[in-house]
Amino acid sequence: MGNISNFNLDKQEDKSFNDLDNISICFSEGIRKVVEMNLNNYKNKISKYLNETSKIELLEPKELTIVISKGYPDYLMSVEEASKRLKIDKVFGYELIKNGLLKSVDIGATKVSSYELDDFITRNQGKNIKEMLREMKELREGVI
Repeated sequence: MGNISNFNLDKQEDKSFNDLDNISICFSEGIRKVVEMNLNNYKNKISKYLNETSKIELLEPKELTIVISKGYPDYLMSVEEASKRLKIDKVFGYELIKNGLLKSVDIGATKVSSYELDDFITRNQGKNIKEMLREMKELREGVI
């Protein structure tokens, strides 16, 4: 009989070990599934982010225009007024416009924006405008 009771205990111990093995296997599987779920969630979030980022990059403009608000209103002035502000004669003012150094608007009469005039002055600080104009004329004559 002693053998039978020992046999029953061994079976119970085996069953306990089997239960522990099953529990640890289930626990390991559960952890693995949770980790996989979290990784898949992060992967999906990253994919969405990358897709949105690439969409944004595709929609970005090739050129960027920055509008800087000046502390005074923009107004159109005649070429004569612009020439007076630059302290040049009117003919030279028209030459600057004709050669593209000074931008203008033609609304029946040629007008120059006050902002354009200020930008022209800023762009050409320290430059000899007469020399630039002479070089432009020579280049154009060489092309024609």
